[in-house]
Amino acid sequence: MLLTHLRAQLEDAPHEEVDEALWQLEQLPDVHLVPEADQKTLTDEDRKAAVLIGGVSKHLLAIEAR
Repeated sequence: MLLTHLRAQLEDAPHEEVDEALWQLEQLPDVHLVPEADQKTLTDEDRKAAVLIGGVSKHLLAIEAR
């Protein structure tokens, strides 16, 4: 899921709180935050919605099904 879409659903939540929640979620073994492979497809909105982890902008949330 593109973080732009997730943040739109959480419009009232502060950006920093969503970042913290995403960082905590990524600590789970089946949750991954990843950068968009094709950076040219990103909009300014997509770039603003990204969460910065380890100096890398992550644009997508992936949750593995078991």
